[in-house]
Amino acid sequence: PSWQSAGHNSTKGLSLLKNMMHRQAFAALLLVALPVASAFAPTLGVSGLQTKSSSMSKASAAGFLSSARLPLRAGRSASASAATSLHMAAKEVKKMAVGLVGTGVVGGELFKQFDATRAKLLKDDGIDLIVAAVSTIKNDEGWMLCDAKGITVASYEKALAAEGTGEKGDLKKMAEFCKSAAPNAAMLDCTAAEAVSEMYLPWLEMGVHVCTPNKKVGSGDLKRYKACKEAMKKTGAQWGYETTVGAGLPIIGTLKTDLLATGDVPKKIEGIFSGTLSYIFNTYKPGMKFSEVIEDAKNKGFTEPDPRDDLSGTDVQRKVVIVAPEGG
Repeated sequence: PSWQSAGHNSTKGLSLLKNMMHRQAFAALLLVALPVASAFAPTLGVSGLQTKSSSMSKASAAGFLSSARLPLRAGRSASASAATSLHMAAKEVKKMAVGLVGTGVVGGELFKQFDATRAKLLKDDGIDLIVAAVSTIKNDEGWMLCDAKGITVASYEKALAAEGTGEKGDLKKMAEFCKSAAPNAAMLDCTAAEAVSEMYLPWLEMGVHVCTPNKKVGSGDLKRYKACKEAMKKTGAQWGYETTVGAGLPIIGTLKTDLLATGDVPKKIEGIFSGTLSYIFNTYKPGMKFSEVIEDAKNKGFTEPDPRDDLSGTDVQRKVVIVAPEGG
C-alpha cells in the first residue's frame, strides 16, 4: 500500500501536533510500565503508545490517558472490557522511577503531566510512577536533583532557584539512582544533545528503559544504533522513539505493528517531514521578515532547539534515516 502522512499543512494542524507530541512522550512510558498483554495489542506498539482515534483534542493529560487505555472496540463486548479492567485492577502495584533529562518545551510539559496524572495512574492502572531524578543546566553547568520519594515540578523549581541544592550532573549516576529507587527504571531524554545520546547504550546495558524525541541515535552512527538494539535484546530494556518522527503521530508504531507485522509491504511513504518548514510556508507573507517568522516558530515550540537544523534540511534527513530501516 501507499502510505501518506497528513495533518502538517496548516497552522492549526501544527498546534495539534505539538500537543500530541507532548502527550506522546508521556504515553510512550506506559509501554514499559504496563504489562504488555495481547489485550493491549491494538493500543500499545513496540515503539510507543498508539491511538485509534482519528483526532486528538487539546484535553488534559488525564483525559488523554483515559482515552488511551483499553478501548471498547468492535468485536469486544462491554462485559469483556469490564472483566479485563477488573483483571488489571487486581494486579499488584508496579513502581517505576523516571529520570528526566531536559526541562524545556517537551520536558517541561512532560514534567507537568507527571504531576497531574500520578494519582490517577496509581488508582486506575496500578502504576506508581515517580520522577526520581531531574537533570538540567544550572549556572552554565550540568546539574541534577535526585530524590527516591519523588520530585514534583514545585520542588524541582524551588531547588533549581536555591543555592547549594542538588549536585553535579552525572547521567550514569542518575540512571543508577533511578534503578535503585524502583524495580523498573526509565530515562527520558528530552534534549537534542549528542552528549546525552551517548548514554543510551550504557543505560540500555544497565537494563534501564529509554524514551526520547532525540533523533541523534536513531539517525547517527550505525554501529552505535546496532549496539543499542543488541543491548535491548540482552537486557529486555526498551527504547521508545516514536516521537522522533511525526511530532507524536503514531507513524513508526503504525508502520511496524499495523503494516509490517500483518504482512503488508510499504511501497511508498510520503509526507511533509518538517513541521517547522510547513509552518514557515503557511505563515510567511510578502513584506514579512523571514527572521521574524523563524523566531515566531521557535517561540511556539515548532523548531529544533537550533532552528538551523530545520532550515538546512538536517532534521528532515534524520527523520528519513529513522523511518527507512523500519520499513524493512
